[in-house]
Amino acid sequence: MRRRALVAGMLLLVFIYAAFAQDVLPTDRTKAELQYIKEKKERDTLSLNDPIYLQLEKTRADAATRSGGGTDQGADYCPAIYIQVPYTDSGSTVNMSNDFFDCGDGSPDVIYNFYCYASGTYEINLMGSNYDTKLEVRSGGTCPGSYQLGCNDDYYGLQSALVLDLAANTDYYVIVEGYGYYSGDYVLNIFQPYAGRCCLGTHGYQYCMLTDERYCYEVLNGYEWTEGLTCDSACPVIPGLCNEIIEDSLVQNPDGSWTFIQTTDENSRPPLYDGWIYIPYGCDVYTGFGRECWFDGDFGWAHYWPGWNQGYTVQSVQVLICAGDVDLYGCLLAGDPTAYEIDSVFADSIPTNPAYLYGGDEINALTVLDIPPSSLLDDGFINMWVNFDCLHNYCWLRTVMNWSQLVVTYRTQGGNNPPFQPTGETMTCIGADSTIRINITGPTPADPDADNVSYTYRWFVANSLTCWAFVDDENSPTRPVNHTGNCVPPTDFDVGDIWRVQVYAVDEHGTQSWYPLIVDFPQVVQSCSNCENIDCENIIVINSIPWTSSFDLCQFCNHYDLSPCTGGVSDAPDMVFEMVVPENNSDLSVIATPLGNWDIALVLSYSCSESYWSCICGQVYRGGPENREGAGEPEQCNLINLPPDDVIFIFVSGNGTDCGPFSLFIGSPQPPEIQNLTIERVNLDACLSWSLPGIITPDGFIIYRNTDPHFIPSSADSIGSTTNNFWTDPGVLEASDHYFYRVCSYRGTTQMTR
Repeated sequence: MRRRALVAGMLLLVFIYAAFAQDVLPTDRTKAELQYIKEKKERDTLSLNDPIYLQLEKTRADAATRSGGGTDQGADYCPAIYIQVPYTDSGSTVNMSNDFFDCGDGSPDVIYNFYCYASGTYEINLMGSNYDTKLEVRSGGTCPGSYQLGCNDDYYGLQSALVLDLAANTDYYVIVEGYGYYSGDYVLNIFQPYAGRCCLGTHGYQYCMLTDERYCYEVLNGYEWTEGLTCDSACPVIPGLCNEIIEDSLVQNPDGSWTFIQTTDENSRPPLYDGWIYIPYGCDVYTGFGRECWFDGDFGWAHYWPGWNQGYTVQSVQVLICAGDVDLYGCLLAGDPTAYEIDSVFADSIPTNPAYLYGGDEINALTVLDIPPSSLLDDGFINMWVNFDCLHNYCWLRTVMNWSQLVVTYRTQGGNNPPFQPTGETMTCIGADSTIRINITGPTPADPDADNVSYTYRWFVANSLTCWAFVDDENSPTRPVNHTGNCVPPTDFDVGDIWRVQVYAVDEHGTQSWYPLIVDFPQVVQSCSNCENIDCENIIVINSIPWTSSFDLCQFCNHYDLSPCTGGVSDAPDMVFEMVVPENNSDLSVIATPLGNWDIALVLSYSCSESYWSCICGQVYRGGPENREGAGEPEQCNLINLPPDDVIFIFVSGNGTDCGPFSLFIGSPQPPEIQNLTIERVNLDACLSWSLPGIITPDGFIIYRNTDPHFIPSSADSIGSTTNNFWTDPGVLEASDHYFYRVCSYRGTTQMTR
């Protein structure tokens, strides 16, 4: 974590120029070429027999090392040029004629012939060619062969490839041509790919790819080539680091399935990534991959799998994110979220598991996210979003996003339906001597094809040392243990922990359910039989205003069904407070704030009896306990217009079974801090806009303007006030080419300047 010097004080400064810099992004392709690729993909239908690979944003730059049968240009027509495999060489189709039509569209072509001495799997590819290629392999009889074995357009980006099982003592014919009417310089590679293992341990997880030595080094930038060895004995693992990257690829696994890898990074282009985003007056001028990103530099990107609509059976989907200088590890060590940034991640607008990027100061770390296959199979895209430093608005806590990868494991054979989403039972209380357990209850049958089904479990834990962020259990700062079964023993957790489990159903073919079961357990308490009672018989009386205090709701018992006031049944612990409405209550509020990622409920009632609720206010997230969008958000009830001297009762509980630490405040809230203050030039107008955190609404905003960047706001600098979160300063840029603005929110006579 690098820190930048910050001007003392809590002032957010905005500076506007008459002329704005243009957003000039580096590019490795012209817009015309990108549009050509996009339109081409929309026109073409990929064959179910072709292993699919699409990489819109990258170009395979370096031709393969020349080896094999000499420097032989392919023949323009039969007889074909004879070569021996393994083979790698280059040639050109420029000025050649178009003689073979079964695969090509009318482009010039050349032909090769080789004799296969040993049966096995062979890869024939045109990687390293400088144009949009097509590739055909034929056999039977004399040149050019009586029947086609395979035809491919795009495999490695715009370069073609075929992976075929060839018979011994047989002649094969290879035709190199182009898409449409394209021609150019090509590189032809023929080899047996499954001669050993390419082990890439420094990628942050153990990855072993069956391939050949050339492919390992030249394409994958392999960490270690080990002929004939297994991954377990040959691939060292450095957990959590991602200094090297596995290049985009499509490989067949030993069990016959395929693994597809697609990278999005700073070199990517639309529709996967729009490039650096210009931030006029942020912590930095740009945000995006490869740059230092602060709280105001949130951005999104996408991944794409072109096989989404080909009828393939998807087994698993993951997104791997490599980021540098993420501070979660520092937060784990210190247990202090106020000094470290936490970066939350979303996939298709849904928080991921884990919900935060992993990493530490000055290192590149890997975060592995499990993505429900259903998110990919609707349109082939996964839309990702990262919210940097979601706890602060500081310009000294930053993260560098290096790259993100989509990893899809699938089978080309269709017809196998995924198992149903599993269902299970949670626990209502977890004591220090309990075993945390998830019991799978259904559905029955578990699979639409009546396949045998097993379950995979991924456990997460949150506590004060994780800054209440869910992290993988093996990354727990107190008890790092990777649990892979349906339970966590009491030796592996502490009082105060909150646990979550993700469960996928997996059928006998390796296909997992489209949706996982996600279960959040109640916070671990010392004893389930000794919870404290803060109820109507043992109430906390509030005698003075303002008043604030903090509690741990998980230490208390459940007494009341608050559904008449909140609209939802709550089995969570609850607490009851009593107060007398003061004389001057026009600006008073009751605010309950969860100190962690749990969903709080707040109720005000004239009655403290479940048999007769007299609801004044009931606040809870209405999405239901299974929807986590309300987690961590405060709830507020206003006391305005309540008759003075009335006795009211305040109930604090959780949504569903949620509980955790919280603070309760009763009084006149301070005006909120303005966030995301931005400015835009429209002709000669300066247009300001901003947002507000939380639920406290100010009475309004005052706008100040000066030409001095260090000015202290005074009445002479005020140019107006508004109740909106935007302001237009019309025609101001006609008189001067720059101004500095300050905006303050206010409630009553209290102002909060930004």
